[in-house]
Amino acid sequence: MPIDNVANEQVASAVASAGVPGLRVVASATDVARMERDPACKVRFTDAVRLAVEAFLGDRRGSGQAGRDAPLDLVIETPEAHGLPPRPTDAQAGEVLRGYLRRDAGAALVLLTPVTLREPQYQFTPEYGEAVDRHWVFRIMLPDSFDLMTWAVVDITGQAPSYAYTIE
Repeated sequence: MPIDNVANEQVASAVASAGVPGLRVVASATDVARMERDPACKVRFTDAVRLAVEAFLGDRRGSGQAGRDAPLDLVIETPEAHGLPPRPTDAQAGEVLRGYLRRDAGAALVLLTPVTLREPQYQFTPEYGEAVDRHWVFRIMLPDSFDLMTWAVVDITGQAPSYAYTIE
């Protein structure tokens, strides 16, 4: 099954509504369709794309497993490394992350599924074992600006809040 750079109008609208128009989204259309057919799936792929980006940009819960591992927290804890003044606000840190998504030539939001996980560059599953068949699990790839292992996780049932976390 091929992996697609998803460029349909709904996906473009989802990334634009999150403030990152043009962000490359990579997924297997076959796997997206399979997950959306799951009776438990109440969150459609395009909504999951938006929720994943929003979690990356503004969520401070992180994984809940390893302290302060939300991408936003990492920027706030090392503001100088990101061109920010000491004690930046969440909004300032979120804008730094948004800028990375906009300007990093290799920026991509990759839906992890059985098909994408076969590709060497996408073979990094979530650190805390979130199942890719029960969640929309995205790798957020920013190789030139925020080159850390980062995932955003969206519950397909819509019952749990979306979150993002980074492993340094």
